[in-house]
Formats: sequence, structure tokens, C-alpha cells
Amino acid sequence: MSTPYGGNVSHLPFIDGLRALAVLAVVLYHVDPSWLPGGFMGVDIFFVISGFVVTLSMRHLPHAGLGAFLAEFYARRARRILPALIACIVTTGVFSALFIPKAWLSEANSLTAAGALFGVGNMVLAHFSGDYFSPQSEFNPYTHTWSLGIEEQFYLLVPLLLWPWARSGRTGRVTAIVGATCLLSLVLAALNQADRPSSTFYMLPFRFWELGAGVLLALHLDPAATRPVRSRQQAALCFAAAAALAAALVLGDSGRFPWPWALVPVAATTLLIATLMRQPPTSTLRRLLSHQLLVFVGRMSYSVYLWHWPVIVLMRWTIGLDAPSQQALALGLSLLLGYGSFRFIETPLRRSRAGSTRRATLLTGIGASSLATVALLAMTLQHDRISLSVTARTQDWSPSTPVPVDMPRCQVSMSTHSLGEIDLRSLTPEHCRSAPTAPMNRRLWVIGDSHAAAYQGLLHALVAQQGLQVEILQKPGCPFLNLRRPLEEESDRCSRFIRAAAARVAEQAHPGDQVFLPSLRLARLGDQWGPKAQPAIAPPGPEREQRIIDEAVEVLSLMSRSGALPLLEMPKPIFPAPAFRCSDWFNQGNPACRGGLSIERAEIEAMRAPVLARMQAIQQRLPELRLWDPLPVLCPDSVCHALQDGRPLFFDGDHVSGHGNSLLMQSLAAEFILGSSQRSVLPGSSISPKS
Repeated sequence: MSTPYGGNVSHLPFIDGLRALAVLAVVLYHVDPSWLPGGFMGVDIFFVISGFVVTLSMRHLPHAGLGAFLAEFYARRARRILPALIACIVTTGVFSALFIPKAWLSEANSLTAAGALFGVGNMVLAHFSGDYFSPQSEFNPYTHTWSLGIEEQFYLLVPLLLWPWARSGRTGRVTAIVGATCLLSLVLAALNQADRPSSTFYMLPFRFWELGAGVLLALHLDPAATRPVRSRQQAALCFAAAAALAAALVLGDSGRFPWPWALVPVAATTLLIATLMRQPPTSTLRRLLSHQLLVFVGRMSYSVYLWHWPVIVLMRWTIGLDAPSQQALALGLSLLLGYGSFRFIETPLRRSRAGSTRRATLLTGIGASSLATVALLAMTLQHDRISLSVTARTQDWSPSTPVPVDMPRCQVSMSTHSLGEIDLRSLTPEHCRSAPTAPMNRRLWVIGDSHAAAYQGLLHALVAQQGLQVEILQKPGCPFLNLRRPLEEESDRCSRFIRAAAARVAEQAHPGDQVFLPSLRLARLGDQWGPKAQPAIAPPGPEREQRIIDEAVEVLSLMSRSGALPLLEMPKPIFPAPAFRCSDWFNQGNPACRGGLSIERAEIEAMRAPVLARMQAIQQRLPELRLWDPLPVLCPDSVCHALQDGRPLFFDGDHVSGHGNSLLMQSLAAEFILGSSQRSVLPGSSISPKS
């Protein structure tokens, strides 16, 4: 995002026109990607403009010494960037606390906001949120601050690089340094795109070349020394650059970005600025881009960019963004809030002389950012008190909230570890009033995808009540024994997780330990965007069916050799809509909720039937395998409901809630006790199957 510039370059109104087109492209893309599939490349246009304008502005900074030069540059950046940014971040934080529930979809939001206040929002997103087009990014009202982070980090570096040029006016050595850095950055982007797409998208080392293109252009094009000339060749190049830029915005490919697709908008923008500089003010493109309306939108483009994304994301969380009326509202609010920010925050503070010394400006900026961070932290800590959402009742909603236990025997400590392919959570009993007695004196291993972690509240209570040790081995998105496809069809990361988890249990489990295997084993009916169309899937042929069963037997046998007892979770109900997004007065009409929070039990039974048949076939070959069915507890009637008497059984479309954990505890605890008792009575022997 091209932030407001300083320096005497206001005589280039076509730059503001380019800014206007760039911000409008970004906003249109974010409201509905089908309107302008490559609109996200507007940010790349901003990067080139930023490098160009910031470099030109350095001609007018004091050159008496490096310290004064840097202080003036950073003070100007702080004065222009921080006031509107802080106002937007804090206001968005208030509305987020009111309307956005705590969920995996929003877990990186607060950290991103805090990072954005100090210019590192892009680093937070690269580490926590996956790529720019992932669900967590789409539902984070601060995702757009990634580009500000890149620019602010660039601003820390570029004055050091350009100081020799700004002082002497000699471009040779500086051009070589900036050019080599750009080339290195471009090569890094090309080499890392496939293996590290998130870092390549969000991090400055892979994006420097885009801003550097603007720097190189400014080093060799002084507006004051460039004489406009009428030339057919220049006009042709200008129109070619504009056409290439338009084609990129219309045809952009998000799957190969920033390498190689970012080359097109960066090269086209650089060429367009270079040719427009040589065009007379009366030339067609320069006149169009200098139109009063475009210049006005361009001048407030920073504020429009700041506000458009929180508006879109908050609507996405609440009333939705699918209907034309909602999309029109998003556009209108974005422009209105952008204008308000420009008119009442940016402009007055830019013109104000209060606290105008460099030191005062920098200290004020740091202090204001720190206070804003404290405010965000307070809102995060008090979220459940502030929120208007029913999901703030964490005891009912959060699967990780411990189920209450009468007279707990032990305290429970939890530790988390990353073991290569495995995310491990250990629940350990401490300060027990009495030692656990047989049969609950063994370890419980829980292996699965995110559905394993969704039983954490229940498992925590079992540790407190019974004193057993629990090890949760999970990998989100990787069901342990999917039973709908062979292992060879799993992703590499999931195949590695399954084999690593099975091997760990085989090596470390002891006779009498139990292995609980919960996972999503049905195709989801919906996601955060709403109901999903269910493709017609032909039943697997006999060979494929046998391979699914054989592979499951192999994995389970590996774990059973240690004497551990496997317990498979039978499929739970699933729903077309996510309960945590569809249970409040302000979101029940969201298009994501149109699938509803109920489903016929007969439909669930039909969906489960093939998986249950395979489980029973596996059980015939492994008599020690037991099956546990949560369906009778979660769906006792002919219709399954995600909400029961106003309390959630499910958090989203398939993970059990905190209340669901509480309801299932007696059934699952009885299953664990039965398994341990049978092993204690018949050590080393097979156990009669129980389903």
C-alpha cells in the first residue's frame, strides 16, 4: 500500500491517478474477486509508486549529516502513517471484540493488529495465518496491513541505501547497490515460491525488488529535469504499459504470485510512470490520470485502503457480503470511512505544527502505538465480557475449556511440543490427593486431526478425575485412518503424520495403555463460506476397498503390538453451517448459515454406513479393536441439531463444543474404564469386540 508521500512531488497529479486506480482495483477485488480477478495486484502498483515517490522526497531532506537525514525521514513517515493507522486498528479492535467470536478462524487477529502498529504485521501473518488467500487471512480484519509492514520495513532500510545519493546526487554506486539487491530479491522470490509461498508473499526480502523498481526509476528520472516531448514511440510505450497493467488486473493468477505474475504489474507500472513523465500534460493518458476525481481518490487512497478491509471482514463475520446490496454497502462504507480518515485525521495532523520536532514526533508515534497495543490487549483479555456473541460463553462453546469435575483428584498441567510431523499436547496429573488405582493408572494416547484436540475439555476432566496421563498427537487437516481413501491418496504431510504417530505409540506405549482415534471421517457439508456442493463419489472398487482395510489393519496392528488397546471413534453428526458463526442475532441471516444447523439422522446414518462397514471389517481381523459411537448422545432423535435447548453440541459444522464434551464425558469415560478393566483382567489376551 502506497502511504502518503512527503517532499515536493505534488506536481505529478497522474501519480495520484495511478494510486486511485490501484486502490479501487484492490477494493473491487476484495468485495468480489470475480469483478477483477487480478485486483490484488493493485498493491504491487503501490509498491512501485512508494519506491519512486519516497526516493524523490529524499532530495528535499536535510543533508547536513546522516543522523538529521534519518531523523527527518522517519519523523515524516511516522506523521503520515501512524495517526490514521492507529485510529483504524483501535476502532477495528472494538468492533472485532463485539462481533467476532474466538475461533481457529480468528486466533491470529489480535496478534496481527499489535504487529501492524509496529510495522511487523506481515511477519505475524507469514508465521500464523498461512497464505494470503487462506481462510484465516480472509477472516482477519488486519490482513491488509501486511503491505504496510513491508513498506515500513523498506523505509527503515532505504534511507541508509540512498544517503550517499541524497547527499551528493551521484547515482552510480547507489544504482549498483539497489540494482543488485533487487536482483537478489527477485531470485529469492523465484526460488522460494514453490516451497515457502507464505513467506514469499508476505516478507520484504522477496518483495524488495518491487519497491526497488520505483527507487531505480526515481534515481534516473528527476521530474524537475525531465522535459516532456511529443513522441509516437513514447506514446506507444505508454499505451502498451497501460494495456499490460490492465491485462494483469483482469487476468491475474493468484496461484503463481508473487513469482512470476508480479513481474507484469511491476514492469508495467515502472514503464508507465517513466513514459508518462516524458509525456506533455495534455497527452491522453496523462490527462485522464490527472482528472480531478481520480486525483482526489488517489490523495485519500491510504485511508481508503486502511478502512476497506475491516469493513469487508466485519460484514463477512456478520450480515454477509454476497448480495448486491451488501456489496454496495461495503463499497460505500469503505469510501466514506476513507474520506473521513483523510479529512479529519490525515490532513489536519499532516498540516499541524504541534509537536513538530523530529524527536517529539517519533516519541509520540512510539507512545501512541504502545497505548493502542495496551488497548488491544485489554480488549482481547476482556473479550468474553465485551462480546455480543453467545460464543462468549466459553464453558458451553470452547472445546478446550475443561469440563467441570466434582472433587477433582488431581491438578492438571498442559504442555505443547512440536515433534516434526506431530503436534503434541500432554495433559499431566499433578499434586494428586491419592494415587490413581487400576484400571485407570495407564496412559491414554489420543491421535487424530483437529477432532482429537476438540476433546481436550473432556480429556482434561478425565486427568483431573482419574489421574491418568493423556498424550494428544494431532495434525489439523490430517485424519488418522480416514477410511474413505487409501493412505497413498493422503497428502505427504498427512501420510508422514500417520506413520510417525503410529510409530511413536508402538515405541512408547505400554501394555494396558489405550489409543483413542477420533477424526473427521465424513465429507464436510459446509465450511466458513457456507454449504458445500457434494460431488457424486462412486463406491471404491473391490481392490481399493481392500487396500483401505489392509492399511488400517497394518497401522493398528503396529500400535497393538505394544499391548495398547485401540478405540476408534465412529463418525459424529455433521452440519452444513458452522454453529459459532450462525447463532447470534447479527449473523443468523449470513449466507454462510443458509444450510442450517440441523440434519436428518437418517441422512447421517446413510453417510456413515460405508465407513462403519470398513470399521467392522477391520474389527473382524483385530478383535482387540473397540468402536465407540457418540451419535446416540449427540443425536438421540430423528433429527440431529447443532444446538440443543439453546446450548451448542457443536462448535462449528463437525467439532464438538464444550457442552458437547460435557455430555459425552460419561459415555467415553465408561469406554476407557471398560477397556482398562478388560486388559487388567486378561493381560496379554485379546478382548471381545464391543461396538
